[in-house]
Amino acid sequence: MRMTGISLIEHLDTLSNCPSGPALAGAGVPSPDVLSFLARIEGADPNAPGLSEDDIDAGWGHYQFTAASLTVQSTLTSSEAVGDTITALRLVTAAIKTCKVAREMSRRHHISPTSFLSDMYLDRVVKTLWELVKDIPIWSRVVPQPKVKPH
Repeated sequence: MRMTGISLIEHLDTLSNCPSGPALAGAGVPSPDVLSFLARIEGADPNAPGLSEDDIDAGWGHYQFTAASLTVQSTLTSSEAVGDTITALRLVTAAIKTCKVAREMSRRHHISPTSFLSDMYLDRVVKTLWELVKDIPIWSRVVPQPKVKPH
């Protein structure tokens, strides 16, 4: 994910500075589903009462990324749906924050999980966004896919 993540951020930054502005396609307005999905992730409160055991600590992020049938796969369906580079960067930022919150919750509860569900969602967000934007031309050139080192 590291190379794809770096490539995504660099590409979004370059697209933001294109003469056409930050719009990814069309009018550059995110879809209502993307906005709802993003609002749920950004507005998640780890101190909210009544959180399910499945939605705390290493599981933090599950509800935010799956509730009401709004998932990475169902909302981030096209560059038109994402709308603009600002929304794409907000999605990445919200996913990273979710990862940080999961780690802090686990630390506070003296839990040492071997993995975090939020990491998987961050990976999905980055990979999905990269697939949506990697072929958008920057000043008439397509950015090549990053080379991933074999494991």
